[in-house]
Parts: sequence; structure tokens; C-alpha cells
Amino acid sequence: MKTSRALSVMLFVLSSNAYLSAGPPPGLEATFRLGSAQASPGADVRIPIFVSSNEAMAGLSISVDFDEGVLEATSVELVYERPGGSGWDPNSIFTDIHVNGRSNINNEDATPGNGGVDEGYLYAAAVFFPEEGLGAFIQAGGTWEELCPPLDVENEILAIHFRVRPGAPPGETEIRFLDDAPSVNPEVTVQNVASVLPGFSAELETEIGALGISALIAIVDDSSAFLRGDANGDLKVDISDPILALDYLFSGTSSPRCLDAADANDDGSLDMSDPIFLLAALFQLGRPLPPPSEAPGRDPTESDPFHCGD
Repeated sequence: MKTSRALSVMLFVLSSNAYLSAGPPPGLEATFRLGSAQASPGADVRIPIFVSSNEAMAGLSISVDFDEGVLEATSVELVYERPGGSGWDPNSIFTDIHVNGRSNINNEDATPGNGGVDEGYLYAAAVFFPEEGLGAFIQAGGTWEELCPPLDVENEILAIHFRVRPGAPPGETEIRFLDDAPSVNPEVTVQNVASVLPGFSAELETEIGALGISALIAIVDDSSAFLRGDANGDLKVDISDPILALDYLFSGTSSPRCLDAADANDDGSLDMSDPIFLLAALFQLGRPLPPPSEAPGRDPTESDPFHCGD
């Protein structure tokens, strides 16, 4: 179990309202993005957190608000793995925290409405310190940049697991980055911050080019609903979907959330014709996508061998 003192120090470093040095590097840009998804009442759903930065990022903290009447947060996991090495120092990863009866996840729903981080919130933090110790890592020839996620690309750093409450009505519910989630230390609140080497703290404020992007979970009557062409299950159809379909067909390293959704031309098979059809539809060079394409729904083709939710 991590101590409240260690957590307090780490969150203070990452969540301080003041920069840790004279100011951020000129042109600093950082983005936190929550992935969208769809789920049915009573089902579990995973929301990825993507982070990008144009400076070497040593760590981050997130403070997230959700509608506690619709969702129940169950866990936060660290997804990002150290390239070519072992793991991260467990004392620097704060995704499952319980100190003095306080937790990093709050699912209380005592007050009607979704007013903010008074209830229905979670937070997590991570600093990318090597498992073998920073001194040993540097002495072995390691560099800070080797520990940091790649620059100028989206890296999936964390993922949040939710359960949709059984009585949740169909529709959409928002998950958003919102500062000031109460930590296990009553004197510290958590900010959405990327800690950038060599000691700058890039808060999600537009004046330094940082941005936090919210997510939507579409709650559908059952898990058989899908959006035609939405191979990656993020509730929109864009260039990332044919890319995932091609990766699935040729390398198998990625898998569509729903094969029926990836069957873009609705011919009952998943092959090269589907990403080609989808690309033509995206660039308005071919026929529009078959239903359901305007909103998530069931496949009207009863003879289709694919069935989402099976």
C-alpha cells in the first residue's frame, strides 16, 4: 500500500498551480484525450486515455468527472509499458489508492445531478521512474528521453473501467477532465497536468497550447447495436477505422470491437473490400455506408453471419 505522504509529494509535484521553473518551454503543446465507447445498461466499458506532448513527458496526473447516476467507476489501469525495459517503479504509479478510508475513486450519488467533483470522480497519476531505480538506470547509460513516451504522437497511457448502472436510460453520458478531484490527502486536490522535462508542469490551459478532450459513452438498449464502419468502436467513422481493419486483416495485432461494424459493405464477410469501401465512403467517392450508419443500431440484414454482442 502506498503511503499518504508519498502520494502527497507526488501529487504536489504534478498538480502544483505554479510552474516548477520560470515557465514552460516556448511552443509547449500537450493533449489529454478520453476515448469514446458504447455499452448497454449493466455492462462494463473501458475508456482509454491518450496523451501527446511535444516535449519529453516525465509524468502526469488526471482528474476526471463522470455522471455517478449513470456510471460506476471500477478501476484505473496503467497501460503504457516501458519500451525495451522492465517496468515502472510501483511507488510512482497511483491508479489504485486507499489511504485512511479514502480512495481515488468516488461513486457516491447522494446529491441529485452531476455537479462536478463533489462526487462521481476519480484521479490517477504516474511518474515514469524505472523499476531498477533512476541512479542505476542512468549509470547504465540510460537517458530521460528513453523513459518518456514518444513525442508528437498519441500514446495510450491509462484506461478507466466503468460499469453502466443497470437502470441507466439509453442516450449519451459525458466523461470529462475536470480539475480539483479531492485526493486521499484532504489538503491536496488533483489537477490535469503533464509534467514535462526538465521540470516544467504543463497544465491543461489553452494559453500554453494544452487541451483536454472529453468522451461520450453511448448507452444502447443492448450490446448488439453498432455503427457501420466503426471498426475501433469509438462511436465515429474516420480514417482510423480502415487502418484498424487493414491491421486486423494483415497482421492480426488489432481486433475490431464488432466484426459486423467492420463489415463496411455489409456483404457478410470481412476482407479487403471493406476498408476500400469505407475509404471510398469517407472521401465521398463511392456509395454511402449501409445502415446502421446515422446512429448506433442493429443490423437490418438478418442473414448476416456477424452479430455484435455475441
